[in-house]
Amino acid sequence: MEQIIKAQTKKVLEKHREQELQTNVRLCNCRKKELCPLEGECLTPSVVYEAILTTEANKKFSYIGVTEDTFKKRWSNHKSSFKKEKYRTSTKLSEKIWDLKKNNIDHTLTWKILKRGRPYSGGARYCDLCTTEKVAILRRSSEQKY
Repeated sequence: MEQIIKAQTKKVLEKHREQELQTNVRLCNCRKKELCPLEGECLTPSVVYEAILTTEANKKFSYIGVTEDTFKKRWSNHKSSFKKEKYRTSTKLSEKIWDLKKNNIDHTLTWKILKRGRPYSGGARYCDLCTTEKVAILRRSSEQKY
C-alpha cells in the first residue's frame, strides 16, 4: 500500500513540475530570432532531434541525436565539432561534414525536433529519451535512405 501511495504522489508531483516548467520557460534566447536553429524553440530540453545535411548536388544525409540538456547546448557542441579538427570524429555528423569540407562540397544543415521525452530517473527500468531515439533511428532507416 505504501508503494502505491508513493508512486501516486510521485506521479502527481511530476505532472505539477511539468506544468510549472511549461508556464515559466523561455523557448529561445537567440539574439537574432531569425537565426535560431529550431525556429524559436532552441531552449527545449530532453529532445530527440534530427539534422538533415543537404549537399549542393541535393543529396541528403540524416543524423538523429538526443540530449537531456537543452537543444541549444547540444547544438553548440555540434558546432564545435564542425569547426575544431580535434573533435571531427565526435559524431557521425561531424565526420560527414569534415568529409564534405575536405572535398570542397557546399552544404546546408537544418535541424528539427522529432520528439520530446522524459530523461532517465533513478529507479526507472529504462530511459524514455534513449528508447525514443532508438525508435526514431529505426523508423528513419526503414522509411528513407538518404
